[in-house]
Amino acid sequence: MYKDNMLKPALIAGVAAGVASAIPPINFLNCACCLLIIGGGLLASYLYIKDAPYMVSSGEGALVGLLAGLVSAITVTLVRIPISLLIGAAGTAAVSHILSRPEIAPEMRRVFERLMSPEITIIRIFIRLIFSLFLYGLFSALGGLLGVKFFERRSGEVGPYSPQRPSYTPPMGGSPPPPSPAPPTSSSEPDPPPPSA
Repeated sequence: MYKDNMLKPALIAGVAAGVASAIPPINFLNCACCLLIIGGGLLASYLYIKDAPYMVSSGEGALVGLLAGLVSAITVTLVRIPISLLIGAAGTAAVSHILSRPEIAPEMRRVFERLMSPEITIIRIFIRLIFSLFLYGLFSALGGLLGVKFFERRSGEVGPYSPQRPSYTPPMGGSPPPPSPAPPTSSSEPDPPPPSA
């Protein structure tokens, strides 16, 4: 597995898919079968296959897609925080104006104030992050798997080249192979003289 270059395509594709998934109206593409998330996995798989020195397996494509999905989930959560603060400020002002009306019951006012508290906001961000890690990882791994089917055109053995192993396989006990017989040595004694006629 070409793990040395797996992190770079995962980071590039994950950040790109995460930023696109956080910015409206581009993020509406995720309503169509999580298109941006799958696209991030496809991009990560393409970048990984382009640099790999051997034929990439489907498992490697799914793994690099999974990594890209996890990066996307973290990226989209971080990008959404300032966007939510900007939108939330306007929403909080509107809700506060509504709650200031005298016809609103005090119990209802306390419920809305509790929902807009910073503690609830932090919990909501954390729950969204956990959900995004699962969802983005799953669909991005699918995209990485599809990327191998679309972009891997090489044929042959999957995986890095491994040198040929020796033909001898030691027995279960692990004892060394039997020694080869020694070559015959020439005798140091002179040849007997031929018989006289």
